[in-house]
Amino acid sequence: MSFIRRIANAFRPDRVSREIDRELEFHISERADELIAAGMLPETAQREARRRFGNRTVQHEETRDADLARWFESVLADVRYALRSLRATPGFTAVALLSLALGIGANTAIFTLINSVMLRSLPVSHPEQLLQIGEGQAGKISNAYTTNPIWEYVRDHQDFLGGAAAFSGSTFDLSTGGESRPIFGSYVSGDFFHILGVQTLIGRPFTVDDDRRGCAATTVLSAAFWQSRYGADPGVIGRTLTISGKPFQVIGVLQPGFTGVAVGEAPTLYLPICAQAVFSGNQSTLDGRSSWWLQMLARNPKALTEPQLDARLARLAHDVFAATLPPRIPIKRQQAYLTKHLTAAQLAHGFSSLRASYGKSLYTLMGVVALVLLLACANLANLLLARASARQREFAMRLSLGASRSRVIRQLLTESLVLSALGTIAGIAVAWWASHLLVRLLSSPDSPILIDLGVDWRIFGFTGVVALATGLLFGVMPAWRSARTDPQSAIKAGARVVEGHTRFSIGKALVVLQVAISLILVVGAVLFAATFRSLTTMDAGFHADGVTLASADLKYSGSLPAKYGEAQRQLLERIRAIPGVRSASMSWMTPLDGSSWNDEVHTEGYAAAKEFDALAYQNRVGPQYFRTIGAGLLRGRDFTVGDAIGGANVAIVNQTFVKKYFGNANPLGRRFRTSDSVSPPFEVVGMVQDTRYRSLREAAEPMAYYPVAQDSTPQSSIGYEISSALPPATIAAAVVRAVT
Repeated sequence: MSFIRRIANAFRPDRVSREIDRELEFHISERADELIAAGMLPETAQREARRRFGNRTVQHEETRDADLARWFESVLADVRYALRSLRATPGFTAVALLSLALGIGANTAIFTLINSVMLRSLPVSHPEQLLQIGEGQAGKISNAYTTNPIWEYVRDHQDFLGGAAAFSGSTFDLSTGGESRPIFGSYVSGDFFHILGVQTLIGRPFTVDDDRRGCAATTVLSAAFWQSRYGADPGVIGRTLTISGKPFQVIGVLQPGFTGVAVGEAPTLYLPICAQAVFSGNQSTLDGRSSWWLQMLARNPKALTEPQLDARLARLAHDVFAATLPPRIPIKRQQAYLTKHLTAAQLAHGFSSLRASYGKSLYTLMGVVALVLLLACANLANLLLARASARQREFAMRLSLGASRSRVIRQLLTESLVLSALGTIAGIAVAWWASHLLVRLLSSPDSPILIDLGVDWRIFGFTGVVALATGLLFGVMPAWRSARTDPQSAIKAGARVVEGHTRFSIGKALVVLQVAISLILVVGAVLFAATFRSLTTMDAGFHADGVTLASADLKYSGSLPAKYGEAQRQLLERIRAIPGVRSASMSWMTPLDGSSWNDEVHTEGYAAAKEFDALAYQNRVGPQYFRTIGAGLLRGRDFTVGDAIGGANVAIVNQTFVKKYFGNANPLGRRFRTSDSVSPPFEVVGMVQDTRYRSLREAAEPMAYYPVAQDSTPQSSIGYEISSALPPATIAAAVVRAVT
């Protein structure tokens, strides 16, 4: 407590001095009273009391030193002097603060993203115990997704883990008609929240009994959704919420802070896995052995090592895959399926596709902004050297009056650190703005990225270290140079630059460093610009300009599933009739929309060299699809209204498909089958140019297109491509009217 009191006194030195003076005066008066009582005259007693008390100034200083943390007081004095010095040179201070704010802010912003995506642990109980379970070996997962039959077998037969759970993100619709209101949610197993140690704020979480075949339609809400939708009403428990057209009863609201186990995704509500059948009306997805849609996680409270986990998972995998072998699987794939392995990987930081997509880019950006900060430090060091030259006479006077060189260095380093601290404060505001801007740039309305950019100890520590290192980096050289001033020469020179050759040499070295760093950044920027230009000007095989994308879900339209196809075709005709529309089509997927569908291709004359070597991407499209997106039809014909159920199975393939499976021979009339070997073969009626499918960076992949009208089980939702010279907003409004 005494030390804390002394630190506090350093902030009120004048008050302490007054208190000391009063205390000293009290002691002198007491001594004088004693002398008067002994018979001495008052004036004589006062003089004698002061003489016996000793040097008052010395006593004052000794008492002051006892009441104040002297070193702390001197530091505060240095800080106050530094602030006055910076205030006296507003131009220099503004330039320095702007440079530091941008440099430190950029570094903090990128580190905030790295921390959120790569380093931060899940907000659950004991995240270090969490494991991801998937296909692979030795802790390296090659396929993170699994089927519901595989998950149920693992759940019911594992006995060496502290419980297992499964989940799958999905998009639901909260509208009850009209324009859709998509919302992101998640299917979870019954013990999902129990295994994670996540509690509810009100109500209860799911239990194992909530996740049984034929389960009731129940839901658990996130705290954020509960607050925004229901105004944090505790009476929400028991209410009914319409989700994708089905009524679900709210049974709980999760504790604040939990945003799921997938980084970048924040489910708004949770449904039990068994609720999937509520939407489909049957158990097909739950029983389906070819629908890979779930991810598994588990706890490892016994701290089993990686070899121990692999050994036990290997024994479990043998039984799992034998019990879940899909029906009608080709014989050559049966062996590959039965010899699959399961492995476990650490999951303390959660699932994340963002790490694979942006991890290397974030670290590269971290290196770039570190160079920018180093460049700013070199620039500030040069400015401080020039500023120190103008203060040579000041430093000479300090040294002449008895200040040590270390004291001068301390004063100048204090000024640098104060400048760095002020720049850091401004940089924090820049970091907040920049980090949120980057997340918005990476997000899209259809695929929002929801990252927790909250501050934690890592960000505080990183920012503090950067601020300290920055202050020392640009402050040491000028401080060391100024402390070497020769007082006599500086005073005689009348404040002219002393030892200019040395200072000039240091300045030249800093300039060389600045030029070198700038050259690196310029070369990197040129390469980046060249790559960006290449991506934006490359021939992707389709034209995005003038094409508007729309989608319509007929699930709540009142149409029976058997009538979906006809309703979608009628809607397409209405869209084509909109004034200003050049052409329109419909499809399951459009290029680069994030969706994908692939299947094996079997054709005469082609033998796969390895498993999955015969894969080709697939899509179902309507007539005029290639014309609408600007993909050139190179041979044969487009699909027509005659390509419907009951007609011959036809397909249009791309150039890469022809080259891989037909050896550049004329593909028209050639036939192929997919992995469903019992279905009739597809006859190739056309060839189109290659288009990028999943990414602009990927090479063209084999692609097969089928008529959407030949789909025997039409989807409720389908996408439309609309080519028009009209503004997208105009087209969108017209499409909404057509749908209505």
